[in-house]
Amino acid sequence: MKKLLLPLFLAGFVSSSARSAIVFEDTFDDGGPATNGYAGNVVQDNDGNPMTEAEGMVAWGAEGGWSWGGSNLQTLDEFSFPTADQKYTIEWTIGPMAVTAPGESWGDIRMQFILMSKNSGQGAAASAEFWPLTAGGLGVDLVYKDGTNVFANFAAKNDTHPANSNPVSVPGQTGHQIDPTQENTLAIELTSTEASLYVNGSLSQTVALFQWDLGGGAGEEFENGFFLSTRGARVNAGRGTMSVSRVAVDLASAVPPPPPPVPTMALDPATPGLRLLTTGGQYDRQTVRTTVPEYSWVGAAAPVTYSVTLSEYPAEPGFQTVLYLVPSASLDTGRHFPDYSEPVCAVALINNTAEGGGNMRFAYKNDKAESNGYAGHDYWTNDNGDVYTGGEGPGADGTGKGGTIAYVNSATILGTWSATFTDSTTVEITAPDGQTATGTILPETAALFAGPLYAYFGIVPQALTNIGLGATFSNVSISGVAKPISESFGSLVDPAILEESAANPAAVLQVIPAETPFWVRWTVPDSGYKLQQSATLTAAPAWQDYSAADALLLRGEKWKLLSASDLLNPKAGFLRLLNP
Repeated sequence: MKKLLLPLFLAGFVSSSARSAIVFEDTFDDGGPATNGYAGNVVQDNDGNPMTEAEGMVAWGAEGGWSWGGSNLQTLDEFSFPTADQKYTIEWTIGPMAVTAPGESWGDIRMQFILMSKNSGQGAAASAEFWPLTAGGLGVDLVYKDGTNVFANFAAKNDTHPANSNPVSVPGQTGHQIDPTQENTLAIELTSTEASLYVNGSLSQTVALFQWDLGGGAGEEFENGFFLSTRGARVNAGRGTMSVSRVAVDLASAVPPPPPPVPTMALDPATPGLRLLTTGGQYDRQTVRTTVPEYSWVGAAAPVTYSVTLSEYPAEPGFQTVLYLVPSASLDTGRHFPDYSEPVCAVALINNTAEGGGNMRFAYKNDKAESNGYAGHDYWTNDNGDVYTGGEGPGADGTGKGGTIAYVNSATILGTWSATFTDSTTVEITAPDGQTATGTILPETAALFAGPLYAYFGIVPQALTNIGLGATFSNVSISGVAKPISESFGSLVDPAILEESAANPAAVLQVIPAETPFWVRWTVPDSGYKLQQSATLTAAPAWQDYSAADALLLRGEKWKLLSASDLLNPKAGFLRLLNP
């Protein structure tokens, strides 16, 4: 059996001085973005945010374009995936970023620097950015909100990520802070096994490609190589200026990386309930939704209560549990973020604290699709525009434009959190330790939630450092309606009651003690290894392959929920990883 003995993560790699050559360079010195470089570039501007070239740089910031408009340069030069003894250094020199018109929420302008899989679309009709990408790519996503810090973060999507989804960041890392008012240099060093991000010459992040499930082998994302995409874009209807003055690719020989270690395994009991795990972006929603829209509180004969009971929760603060109440009138059920995409939504947002406590706010927006609400009336502010923090308010001014209307703290995150509408316009929220708060909405606001309405229950990591974590719900319930729900997940959920609505449906799992009693997990990389089981350890045990195709990659480990029906002996048995 093959054994691999050296460390999993490499702090960097040592390059050989034998060979090094610039294989691509573009300094934007002839006035035409498409004619620069060696083979030239494709200028893609389907979104109406055009670029211009002058004085040795390409710049973005002209008027025009929709609220998320962007344009990019795609190199016609293409690059083969590095072999074991090669290393690429891809470098961008970017100018100062300045916001000229603020956006409505978390960002104003954005730049993306991407190594795009050659399997993806290329050309003027393609959109070489992270959001629609399905073929795979890695790079840097730089988002600037005027007056805030800017962090250069690695981001990637493999060929299993769907279109219209955010890229994945490095779990547990928050990137490198830069000064957007100055010129900065970003460099990606790429070998056959890992990528490193350098910011102004300093190492920021190193990640093994297997963490993103990226590779250059047959059938993998970079089997046909990659090209470069450099993008400038608006965010949330913001506007600003940004530029790039140099893009260069250096190819050098590199010391072949040492082989990875042998994986280690562990077996953990599985907590009963609905297990929701985060595997993608920091704002990916992992939820279940009522299958039918019959859960409005408006006009009910008795109080209507929506509740969720948390039985297992991460210690890392800021991890969020959510309840969304969404009218069905315009709902696109194929999108899993109705709190943002829909014009009307009420939310209960539950966050944990570092001390083990939690808090819950109840908020709404009343007519603002593709946003978190009107500026000054988003979910995290009072209806009067003042910042809402614990201990204030509710303070609604009665305008009905949206915002937080009730907020409560709790000494513990575990237990039952609920929101009860005592009538069509009054909600009381209750924390696990018994603390309560009350808020109101206008009758005309309540009318927006009358009629068919879906309820969502789920989680959002909220922070890059929370990706890979999860929570377990031991109960979700809705009472006071014609078809009440109280689901404790002790048996398979009736799909006529609840259905998945998640960025990664495979990471929404029901743990039933008699059927899925344990998790098996092991460290990665695990290339070449297969999971096997045996009922005994006799002199000649009969080992059989046990499929790990549905194992989830979480924070450098693969996790698989064992099914009693698939085990040779559900009461006793043995598991191993074998690399023949």
